[in-house]
Amino acid sequence: MTGEPLPPRLEATAAAQHAGEIGAGHVGVIRKFIEQLPCWVDGATQERPRANWLVRAPSFARTN
Repeated sequence: MTGEPLPPRLEATAAAQHAGEIGAGHVGVIRKFIEQLPCWVDGATQERPRANWLVRAPSFARTN
């Protein structure tokens, strides 16, 4: 493939995974939730649960 690299769709989630704070299982749960949201839910509303999960996720069992 060619072209410029694209930023991750879930930047804060990607950063937390890269830092080792959350695992692939955590990312999967976040992605699944986002995919199931109705199309009328705006980005700012989507961001609130994502931010909350990133704070709480490290306290749950880490699954790669």
